[in-house]
Amino acid sequence: MHLRKLHEVRTIEVSGNPNICPYCKNNMVPIRGEFYDTKKSGVVGVSQCSNLSCLEPFLSFYEYVGLNSSRNSMYKFKGTMQGDFKKHEFHEEIDKISPTFTIIFNQALQAEHHELSEIAGVGFRKSLEFLLKDFCIHLSPQDSDKIKDLSLANCIKGYIQNPNIKSSAERATWLGNDETHYTRKWEDKEILHLKELIFICVYWIITEQLTKKYIEEMP
Repeated sequence: MHLRKLHEVRTIEVSGNPNICPYCKNNMVPIRGEFYDTKKSGVVGVSQCSNLSCLEPFLSFYEYVGLNSSRNSMYKFKGTMQGDFKKHEFHEEIDKISPTFTIIFNQALQAEHHELSEIAGVGFRKSLEFLLKDFCIHLSPQDSDKIKDLSLANCIKGYIQNPNIKSSAERATWLGNDETHYTRKWEDKEILHLKELIFICVYWIITEQLTKKYIEEMP
């Protein structure tokens, strides 16, 4: 990338700031440094996360929008260079029940990290199916082959008794199906909400498993 410090070339005006650090993923007000010209019709700025626990530097991209009254070039914030991808570590109880879920979920998370939202949504839906079907098989191992062939909705209906897991699993499935179908039913919901529901399912599954564990260990 060809770069020139802009203050050595011309005066510019920029609008907008990144408000999420691409590394720690937390809200922040960036510490801005130099701006540089590129061969493309835009500029890149060096910024730093203002969170004391992070302070990572990163690049912000700005696109050209026109000239102001002083004939200075104006640029609008477009996005940031993605930080390092970090896998999500699940509780060991989840890894025991469905190791494939953790693999698929993190692959979908990596797709989302690279802004491949259409692929990520399908991946999260697939991870949900593995999580819930493996959980059903864990609960009813004698019906393993039957569970594998059932639709996810019927697995939830027939094998999950815990009302917290059942209600969150049903809603996660509804949103997951939206990611695989041509038309969306839940237009006010997006991948963020699907992920939240998956995490809720994970939470209730862990809670149920640990509750059983300690009751058995401490009768």
